Amino acid sequence: MKPSTLAGMAGSWRISAQPEKLAQQGISPAALTGATHLVWATGGGIVPPAEMAQYQASALKVLNP
Repeated sequence: MKPSTLAGMAGSWRISAQPEKLAQQGISPAALTGATHLVWATGGGIVPPAEMAQYQASALKVLNP
């Protein structure tokens, strides 16, 4: 798998390790009990650059409110 794919693998662990961030968004740990974590296995290489920039801007807003 591509490194960009593997980076997404830790997403569910990172989310569950920050219950305060979940609470800020109105999500309880119990709400994630039946959640499914998907990792896009092709990485982001085929995403158009303008769309990728939008994804990155959105992520920065979440990570640095």
